[in-house]
Formats: sequence, C-alpha cells, structure tokens
Amino acid sequence: MLIPDKGADGIDNRTIGIYRLVSRLGAGGMGEVYLAQSPSGRRVAVKVVHSHLVEDPLFRARFRQEVAAARRVSGAFTAPVVDADPDARQPWMATVYVPASTLSRHIQDNGPIPVEELWQLFAGLAEALRDIHRARVIHRDLKPSNVLITDDGPRVIDFGIAKAIDRSAGEVHTKTGQVIGTPPFMAPEQWHVPPAISPATDVFALGSLMVYAATGRAPFDSDYPYVTAYRIVHHDPDLSGLPDPLRPIIEKCLDKDPTRRPTPDELLTVVHSRRATITAQDLTDQGAAGTRYRRRSKRGFMRALTSGLAAVSLLAVGIPVALNWLHDSSQRTTDSGAGYNAATKGIANASNTKGGTLRFVSTQEADSWDPQRTYYGFVWDFARYYTRQLVTFAPQPGRKSTTLVPDLAAGLAKVSDSGTTYTYALRDGITWEDGSPITSQDIKYGIERSWADDVISGGPAYLQKALDPKKTYKGPYNDKDPQKLGLRAIETPDERTIVFHLAEPNSDFEQMLALPTASPVKRERDTGGLYELRPFSSGPYKFDSYDPNRKLILVRNGQWNKESDPIRPALPDRIEVTFVTDANDMDNRLLNGEFDLDLNGTGLSQAAIAKALGNADLKGHLDNPRTGYTRYAVFPKSVKPMDNIHCRKAIIFAADHKALQTARDGPIVGGDIAPNMLPPSIAGSDPTYDPYGVLDDNGKSNLEKAKKELQACGKPNGFSTTIGVRKNTPVELKTAAALQKELRKVNITTKIDRIDGAALFGLFKSPQAVKDRGYGIILMGFAADFPTGQGFLRSLVDGRFILQTGNSNYSELNDPEINALFDDAIAERDPVKAGTIYQQINHKVSENAVYLPITYEKIMMWRGPRLLNAYTADSYYGRYDYVSLGVR
Repeated sequence: MLIPDKGADGIDNRTIGIYRLVSRLGAGGMGEVYLAQSPSGRRVAVKVVHSHLVEDPLFRARFRQEVAAARRVSGAFTAPVVDADPDARQPWMATVYVPASTLSRHIQDNGPIPVEELWQLFAGLAEALRDIHRARVIHRDLKPSNVLITDDGPRVIDFGIAKAIDRSAGEVHTKTGQVIGTPPFMAPEQWHVPPAISPATDVFALGSLMVYAATGRAPFDSDYPYVTAYRIVHHDPDLSGLPDPLRPIIEKCLDKDPTRRPTPDELLTVVHSRRATITAQDLTDQGAAGTRYRRRSKRGFMRALTSGLAAVSLLAVGIPVALNWLHDSSQRTTDSGAGYNAATKGIANASNTKGGTLRFVSTQEADSWDPQRTYYGFVWDFARYYTRQLVTFAPQPGRKSTTLVPDLAAGLAKVSDSGTTYTYALRDGITWEDGSPITSQDIKYGIERSWADDVISGGPAYLQKALDPKKTYKGPYNDKDPQKLGLRAIETPDERTIVFHLAEPNSDFEQMLALPTASPVKRERDTGGLYELRPFSSGPYKFDSYDPNRKLILVRNGQWNKESDPIRPALPDRIEVTFVTDANDMDNRLLNGEFDLDLNGTGLSQAAIAKALGNADLKGHLDNPRTGYTRYAVFPKSVKPMDNIHCRKAIIFAADHKALQTARDGPIVGGDIAPNMLPPSIAGSDPTYDPYGVLDDNGKSNLEKAKKELQACGKPNGFSTTIGVRKNTPVELKTAAALQKELRKVNITTKIDRIDGAALFGLFKSPQAVKDRGYGIILMGFAADFPTGQGFLRSLVDGRFILQTGNSNYSELNDPEINALFDDAIAERDPVKAGTIYQQINHKVSENAVYLPITYEKIMMWRGPRLLNAYTADSYYGRYDYVSLGVR
C-alpha cells in the first residue's frame, strides 16, 4: 500500500511495516514523517518516501545510503534507527521518537545561549561527532535544525547526505557536481570541485554551529548563498559576540585547512580540562548577543528547550528530518509580525484565517488577463489566482520565492537526452472550474496559443525559442494538419503525461514553464482574442465580472481541489480590483483604509511616503523591498568615442553615484548604489564586487582617475556626447541632469535628448538610430523575466542578441568569451555551477565598462492593516505574493 501524499493530520489507523501511523508530523519535498506505534506501544518516528519518488532509482539509492549511515551510528547523542525497509514498494525508516525541540527553534524563540550552557552544548556535540566518526561516517550537514535538545544532552539527526569515511566519491549517490550541504554551515572543502570531504568537515560545521548558538547568526552569514560561499573559502569568520572563553577553540574548528582542525577527541579533552570557575549562582543574565535570560538551575538550559511541548505542534518536535524532507528551520523565515518593513523580513501577520474581501486598487490596467498574452509583472503575480502551471515559484518570502516547485505537475521534470527532453506527470485531482480534469493536452494547447501572434500577441517568446526556434509552427488557429497534432516538440502520450523536446539544452527551461505563458487553456473554452475578458479558471478563483478600466471581481472556484494545490491557500472569499485614474487619490485612499494594496506594486508617491513616514501608525504599514531592477546608463559602442574603453571608464569614474542615487529619490525609493549590473535577486550576484570602487567614499566620484582615463582615450580635454532619456519618466530626467552636471567637471559635455516613451522601440532599440542620433549614453532599467543570469544578462550582453529592431543589447557588446560563457551556463544544470558562470559573465561585463550601474531599485509599498500573510517575493519583483494574502 502506498501512503498517499496529502496534508491530513489523521491517518485512519493505516500501517507501514508493523507500525500503526498515529499522526502526521510534517512533510517536505521528498517525503513525510509520521508519529507511529509498534505493536508493543513503543513510539517511533517513521519517514516515508513520497509516492511519486518511489520509481526514482537515484533517490532509492540515496535513501539506502541514509539508512545504512544511520544504522552504523549509535550512541547517546543520536536518534537510533529501530527498523527500516529501503527496498519496500514505498521505502521507509523508523527511528527512536525524540520529543524535543531543535536548536534552531530555540534560538528563534529565545535568542543566543549563555556561555556556560554553550559549553554543555559544545561537549555534547563533540561527543556525538566522536561516535559518528568512530562508526566511519561523516555527517556532512551538521546545522541547527539537525540538532535536537533533550534533558540528557543534544541529539544529532539527519544522515540523509552522510558519507562513509571509506567510501569513494563515486559511491555517494548524489548528482554529479552537486554541492551537498547547507551553505552557512559548510566547510571550504565542500565548495571545491570535486569536494574533499573528511571528518574535519564536520568539525568546521560544529564551529559554525556554535557561533550560531552564541550569536544567532553563522560566522559567514550573508543574504546571498554565493557570497556566503565566497566568505567561507576566502574570509576570516565573524566571531563578534562569541564569548572569549570559547573563541580559541572555535577559531581552530574554523581553520580553512582541514588538517589543522582538532578532532572530536581533542575537543573533548579541551572541554574536560577546562576548570569550572563560574558557579551556577554566578551565571550571567545576559546572552552573548545581549538577550536577557532568566537565572536557571543546573539543567535549566535543557529544560528550557524542552518545556512547553504541549503547546508546540508536533511539526516542530521529535522529527529526525533528512535533507529536504522538511523545510530547514534554521533558514526558515517566521512570522515577523507587524511593523515597518515587516513583510521584507518574513511573513507579516501570519494567519490561516479564511473569508472576507481582498481589495486591490490600481491606476494601471492589465496589458491582458489572457495568460499567453500578458507581459506585465503584476499580472504574472495576480494570475496565480486563476491560472496554474506545471511548475511555479515557491510561496516563500524574499529570495526563497525564486525556487521552483511543482504545481500542476507531481514533481519537477525528469530530464533526459542530454538535457533536451523534459517529462512531467500530472497531479491527481487537478480540475477546471467546470469540474472537468485538467489534462496534458490542455497544457499543450495553452502553450501552443502563444505561437498565434496574429491573434494573441504580446507575451514572452521564450518557449517558442526553446521548442521551435525556426518557428515552423503557426499556432492552433492556423494549424493545417488534418490530424491537429499541433506543435511536434510537445508530446502528450496520455492525459497525465507531457513531454517537451528542446531544440538544444537549456537549464532554465523550467523557469520558462513557470511563466503564465505555460498555463493550460481548455480548447472548448478558448475565445481567441476575447479570452482575456474571461479566462477559464484552473486556480482557486474564477472571474465573476469584469468591466475594463473600472472593476474586476474574482470569486471562489467551487471546483478547485485544495488537496491538488500545495501553493495557494485561497484565504479570501472574494477579490476585487478597482481601477482609478488619479495616483495621488489612490495613495490617499490606500492610507485611509479604503483599499488594502496597490495591484501594480510600483510604490507610493513621494508625498504619500513623507506622510506615512511622519506618522508612527502609518509607518508600521510600509515595506521597502528591492524590485529586481538595476537602473543604469549604457554606452553604445557604435557611437564614438564610446568605442574606446578608456572614454567609457572616464564616465564611470566621473559619475557621482551618490548624486545619481539622490536624483532617483534617494536610498529609500531610488535603491542601493549598484557596484555592478547583476541585482541581488539573481543567482550568481555578488553585491560586494565593486571593480570601480563606487562604494568607496559613499559613492563619490573619482575625478583624478576619470582624468587619467581621458588621457588614455586620447581625449585629455574631454569630449561631447548625447544622453538619450525618456521624457515621460521624471526620475530619469533628474538622473540625466545629475549625470550631466558631474561629467562637466572633467570637460565631458552632454546634450540631453528627451524622447517620447512611445518612440523607445524605434530609437533606443534600433542600433542604427542610436548611431545616427549620437546617443553615447542611454538611461535605462532592466529586471529579469525569470530570476537567473540568463534571464537578466543574456539579452543585455550576449553579442548574438544584437538585433536591428527590438534590440536590448544597447551597448552592442559582442565579446566571444562572454558569448561562450553563456553557452556553458545555459547548458549547466547545476544551479550553483551555473550561478558561478553568470558571476564570471558579470565580472567580464564590468571589465568591458559598457554599463554604468546606478542603483538596485527599491520601492515603498503600502501594506494595508487588514492584510494577513503578507511578504514580499523576489520572484515577483518585490511585490507581495498575492496568492498567499488573506484579510482580517
């Protein structure tokens, strides 16, 4: 019997092996964990593999590896395996049930741990590692969520990626080249290719974990995994806040050279030889990071961690979780409550409350509500109410939202044929608003509609380029094939299977499938160009009424099946969008509580921001996220003297980045000064990479270097050029004026040509027009259609994308080395490796000096007081993730 993948807490007395399942403790991407009882009444925690993974031989091998590793390890400081059947139809493993909280949960709830209790924790973990290593096992993923705290000491759990000490790299069942571990707690050697894993790897993780326990953060912490990795390999650890008595031994644990790290036995010698000079009565009331603690008795720490279990859901306790079985609570963002910027730090006002009407307002109508036609970011966000895709972006705050998760599909793609074939199986229970099942043919037909640009124009063309680059298919409305087989690159062997055949490998293909373009459309309900007036719903809401430019109302789709949709909580009963014409009036009505939020998500006006910041109550409802846009100036190389790199560098050094930021309305709205092109929301970004020193001296210009570059470019007395800017964007006009003023200081004179936004396509996007009009500098901004280096950089700097019309490579950069790196990155399926390549591309773009990055844009958004579950999502340009919202 397969245990179904569903969210019910009750198990109806089902069994696996000899164990009766009592309740469901939790679930993750690879399986579920149940509280169970043996025939004798003994409680165990049973891990059960998701039913859709049971046919995956790689996963079965990895699960056998986990069971074998866990069985080899026994001791007072682990959770022993009591039974397992990795070869069962649905593999499972039972371990001793440990009713205890994780270390990460304790730190989240109580803050850092006082020094004497840190020594207790350190001793227990060192002893656990000693036992693990004696069993010839390397854990490889020691982190706060893999440490349970019990009355008799810590327990180390999760051997899902453990490695036998005597096992060769080829015998470890993970994908070739995959980076294994949790970045903040990984050792430098884990980032090597291939990784050089040894028992010392666990000792490094122990050092990082102890810093986390003492301070609430890891010693190489960053918001960006790639920056974390770089710091681990190249930087000294940040040990500020670590108590002095612990510092020497933790420094040794964090040595870059694994041969110089102490062994667990040596750590225990240090602990045992340490004299207890501080009595229980002398214990400080202050944690290492200043968090107040109550005085505790001899075992107060362990009791504090395990107290209150009756009030804590079973999801948070007693779970020896494996990697990706449950969300990593050491990285999880919890409810941040209300207050200024609350939704950028976590989930503001988390709640599962259902009911009520969610009220949007907007001065901007949709370009189209038809999923195949829309190219507006706010529609992509909103469309998840009534459309679904095979995969979508995770309903998580911040950068976590850029992770792809299954939606209509039961899992992510099975990729074969050297990365050119993607196969999906559909979930059970997915239905249209009329109750009929959503089929693979519906998904294929929806995608095919985007080829019919004579009827349905405007949407992204990524799928066309990936599946039919020569565009031999003309769309379903002009399909002359009597069999109506449609696009041959998409096969539907049955109603629950869909197969895509790419013209060439593209590791971002699933990113493209997450766009609304890949939404299913039921052929019988397709009304062609009129479909945008009443799309047929595959999501939790359906169109009730729509009066263009006035009102859109969505109501619940009674045929939507919650068990088939892990993404959308569907909290409101009704969703209204009111369209208005006056932006200032809209802001006032938002602040007065008439509406909950702005659909367009472009932020409040300066006047409204000033009003809200000046009022403590209003300020608590503001959020200031990044949008994913980089605002920049670009130097077309076809316009002299921009063909000379030194002339371009002269502009970069002469620019006062602080003045440009101020022209863009300052750091709150304009955003952070950008030292390079790749914004922080993109994998591979590195906000510390500053090749021109623009962050030095608070962004001020370096006129001496600018003058030297003018000498090098043969223009010691300066030169003249034209700045092209859109006249209907006031902030860009101010930026152009600020740049003009600064360049004048080194005798670079500029004329500002203000063009109508409607002329953008015919002027800025035409290399010939740019050359003819002498645009040596163009002010623009860009955000990725999907959050990868390909999504952001390729159209801007791949020389093969220089087009005579519709060009986005404004600089006309055509560097063969950059072009080749794009090919490598696009073919690379490991996202960490691909991100590293995109980082190289970003560096080479900076070295070519064809862009002057100005800011990583931010906006100030209003979060209405009625909103629940509000968080900003990088996947939707810093907007709130609309499908997660509820109302009071």
